[in-house]
Amino acid sequence: MQLSMGNAWQVKEKNRFGYIFAVNYGNSNKRNIRERSEKNVSEHLFDFNDDVYTQSSNLGAVLNFAYNFRKSKIALKNFYNNDFNTVFTRRTGLVFDNNAGQPRLSYNNETTQNSLYNSTLEGQHVIGNDKLTMDWNLSYARSSRNQPDQRILSFQKYDGNDYYSLTLSGENNPAIRDAGRVYTKLTENILGANLNFSVPFKLFGESQKFKFGGMKSYRNRDFSAVALGYATAASRAEIPLDKGVTVENIFSNENIDKYSILLAKIDANNKDYKGTADLTAGYLMFDNKFTDALRLVWGARVESYVQELKTAGQATQRYDNVDVLPSANLTYGVTEKSNLRLSFSQTVNRPEFRELANFRYYDYDNEFLIQGNEYLKRSTATNADLRWEMFPGAGEVISASVFYKKFRNPIEQTNDGNNILSYNNANSATDYGAEIELRKRLNFISGAKVFDNLVFYANAAYIYSKVDLPGAVDPDKKTPLQGQSPYLINGGISYAPADNNFSLNLLYNRIGQRLRFRGTNAGLDTYEKPRDIVDLQISKKVFKNAGELKLNISDIFAQPIALYYKFPGNNKTAYVAGKDYIISSLKPGTTFTITFKYNFLSKVK
Repeated sequence: MQLSMGNAWQVKEKNRFGYIFAVNYGNSNKRNIRERSEKNVSEHLFDFNDDVYTQSSNLGAVLNFAYNFRKSKIALKNFYNNDFNTVFTRRTGLVFDNNAGQPRLSYNNETTQNSLYNSTLEGQHVIGNDKLTMDWNLSYARSSRNQPDQRILSFQKYDGNDYYSLTLSGENNPAIRDAGRVYTKLTENILGANLNFSVPFKLFGESQKFKFGGMKSYRNRDFSAVALGYATAASRAEIPLDKGVTVENIFSNENIDKYSILLAKIDANNKDYKGTADLTAGYLMFDNKFTDALRLVWGARVESYVQELKTAGQATQRYDNVDVLPSANLTYGVTEKSNLRLSFSQTVNRPEFRELANFRYYDYDNEFLIQGNEYLKRSTATNADLRWEMFPGAGEVISASVFYKKFRNPIEQTNDGNNILSYNNANSATDYGAEIELRKRLNFISGAKVFDNLVFYANAAYIYSKVDLPGAVDPDKKTPLQGQSPYLINGGISYAPADNNFSLNLLYNRIGQRLRFRGTNAGLDTYEKPRDIVDLQISKKVFKNAGELKLNISDIFAQPIALYYKFPGNNKTAYVAGKDYIISSLKPGTTFTITFKYNFLSKVK
C-alpha cells in the first residue's frame, strides 16, 4: 500500500512553497528451495536440501519541503525506511564419511531489522548580478541493523539409529554450526556538509565556468556481537531426539541437568568495536568551452581520510591517508548529432569497517566463516575511456565505447583455508573492455501503425579482468576480479502510444559467470552460472485516467541461481557441463504483482 500527496502555493510575489509526502507499507511471504552439494578433488563431502521460508515487512516514508524566493531556493528532504525479515531454514541431507552417507537435519532461524533515516537541508543561491552561484547542504543519517537472536541446531543420525542426535562438544570448544545463538547490533550515525561555488567568465569569446568547494563527512559506528555455543561440562554429549525429546524441548531443565548443558562464549565471534571515519575534501574544477564543438571539464579533488577502529582488549586500528584525485573529460562535437568523449580519472576505494574488524561471522547458507583483516590498505585506480555517441532523434541514442582500469592493491575476498573467508589486498588488477548501446524508435518500419510507438533498446559489454594475487600457486592462471562478469547483455522493447493510456515493457538481461568465492591455493574457485532473466510490465489507465492498473511479471523463466566449482586444470571460467560441478542451486520462482493506483486530486494551487 502506498499513499502520496503534494502541493505548491504562490507566496507573495514570485515566492513559492511546496511539499511532497509519501508513505508505503508492504508485506510478503515466500518459500525457496535450495540444493547444496560439496566435494573436493578426491571425495564427496555432503548433499543438502534446504527449504527457506521468509516473511518480510517494510515501512517507508518521504517528506520534503521547498521554498523559492527571489534568486534562492531552500529545501528540507527527509527519508525513512524500516524493514523486518524473519527467515527459517530447514536443511536435510547426507554428510559423507568414508563414502557412507550419514543423514543430517539442521535448522536456522534468524530475525533481522534494518532501518535508515536521512535528513538533508540544502540551498541554492545566485549572488550579485548572476556572477556567482552558491549551493550547500547539511545532512544527517542514521542506520541500524539489529539481529536479536539467530538460532542454529544441527542433528545427525549415527549408524544403527533410526533417530537424530544433537552432539555437543566440551565447553572449551563450542561450535555455532552445531548448536549456537548469535546476537548482533549495529548503529551508525553520519554527519555531512557540502559547500560549492560556481563563477562564470568569458574566454576565447566563449562562456566558461570555474567551480570550487569542499565537503566534510563524519561517520560513527557502534557494533556489538555476542555468540554463544551450547556445550557440555563433560568432554562430549549426544542428545537423541527420542522418547519424547523434540527440537522444541531439547533444552528442558531435565536435559540440562542430565547432559550438563551450558552456554559458552565463542571468543572469535564475540567482538564489539567502535569505528569512526572522518573525510575532509576540497576540489577545483574548470568547465572550458574552446569552440562550439570542443569542451573540456577538468580539475582535481584532494581528500584527507582518517579511520579508526577500537576493539576491547586490542590496540586501536588507525588509517590516515591523503589522496589527490585528478579528472578530465574532453568532448568533441563531430556533428550536431554526434559526440566523441575522452575521459580520465583517478579514484580510491577504502576498506569498510566490516572488512577491517577482526570479527568472525558464520554464514549458514554457504557454510563459511567470514573474518575481517586489520592489515588492509586502500586501493587506488586509474581509469580511462573513449566514447562515441550519436543522437538520431528524440530519445534515441547509438554509442560505442572502450575503457581501461588499472587497480593498485585491490581489495579481494580470499579463502584462508578451513572454509574461512577473509579480505586481502592483491598486488594489482587490470580491467578493460568495450560497450555498445542502441536505443531506437521503430517508426521507420512501414506496414503497421503499431511501430510508431515501439522503442527498441539494447546494451552489451565485454570486460576482461585479471588479478595478480600474492602467493598464487599458478601465477599464469586468469583469475578475474571477484564479482566481475566477462560480459553482460541487456535488451528490451517498449510500447507507449501518445495518449499514454496503455504501455508495455518487455526486458531481457543476462550477466556472464561471476567469481563468487575465491578458492584455496589448490583451486576450486566458486562461480555463479549465467542465467536469462525476462521481465514483463503492462499498465492501463482507467476511470478517465485517474486510475492505473499495472501487472508485473518478474523472472518469467525462473532459471535456477546456480554456483559451480572450477577444478584445477581448467582455466576457462565459463561453465562446462560434465567437467564443472554444481554445488548450489536455488529456485527463485516467478513473481506476479498486480498494482492499482488512483489519483484523487491533481490540481495545483
